[in-house]
Amino acid sequence: MSKSLLFPAFFSSVILIAGNFWLDAPVAKSQTFSFRWQTAQNINSQQLGELLRQGKQYVETQDYQKAINIYQQAAQLDSSNAKIFSGIAYLYTLEQNYPEAINYYQKAISLDGNNPDLHYSLGYSYAKAGENQQAADAYRQAVKLQPDNINNHLGLAIVLLRAGKYEQAIETYYRIVALDSNNREAAEIMATALIRQGKSQEAVEFLEKTSTQFPLSNKLKLQLALSLVKQGDLGQSLKLLRNLAAAEPNNAQIQLLIGDILRLQADLDGAFQAYETAASLEPNSLEAQLNLGAILLNRQKYLEAIVAYRRALEIEENNPDAYYYLGLALQGRNRNKEAIAAWRQALALYAKKGNEAKIREIQELLP
Repeated sequence: MSKSLLFPAFFSSVILIAGNFWLDAPVAKSQTFSFRWQTAQNINSQQLGELLRQGKQYVETQDYQKAINIYQQAAQLDSSNAKIFSGIAYLYTLEQNYPEAINYYQKAISLDGNNPDLHYSLGYSYAKAGENQQAADAYRQAVKLQPDNINNHLGLAIVLLRAGKYEQAIETYYRIVALDSNNREAAEIMATALIRQGKSQEAVEFLEKTSTQFPLSNKLKLQLALSLVKQGDLGQSLKLLRNLAAAEPNNAQIQLLIGDILRLQADLDGAFQAYETAASLEPNSLEAQLNLGAILLNRQKYLEAIVAYRRALEIEENNPDAYYYLGLALQGRNRNKEAIAAWRQALALYAKKGNEAKIREIQELLP
């Protein structure tokens, strides 16, 4: 399961079988369902069938907008069929048009309100649109209608985490493990809730147990490493991270964390190497460039630091930290006019964020 969210009900194809219309739609993981499109006597079934065949062809060629247009015409012919509306909604999710997906899932629910899959998919669409409260409400309705479906609970737990409702996420974790005591995703959710609450000791104890229970979960090991850092156990955390780096050599985030720990241990050479590796794995990593710049600035390698901070600004053009430290690097090269220009940019950006401490620092630097 993706940690962003479980995927919604899958709109695959419309098939004409013996004069009846069928839509096969896998929901989440292994669940599948089929339903029968029965046309009312006053509906032109031949025209509807032709529209469905055309829509199917566009879906197969991944021309989703044309498929949507065709199925919208079909919905006009059979406006009481919730499955047509949910199919359109799913196609909108493929187009990443989540407001329209929400609109059509709501239309489907108005016709088939007791279908848990529709509420689940509505929750997914709300979550992708960043509407965590509405997503939680939709997932709760899916849970109410289908309480033994773990995916409904997982979707709810994820949006609760996003909304910062950690205690509710933990309550949902316990409901999940009551259904499946060996659910890895639930363990990852619980660990995240503990870490975000600042309960590092509880997180370490929980993760030491679950890392043994789920030895193949690198995410749990990464969460354990982070919790150990918060507990001050840098050595054990670094050991875990190095093992993870060997298992996932292309994971830039692990390299960044290794770099952070080595910096805390005053191993700047090792930290620099880790940040360089992270930058090579993820060229658009702002964090990697800022950290490389910081070490170069500390070593008074001002020209190289300038390059790093300018690269950071290419990644995020309105980053105040990049402008601030770029100014320091430029000052180190006696490029004072450029330094002042960079600090003025930083000052304006810090002012927007209300960072009074940084504003005072820059004001002391400006002539």
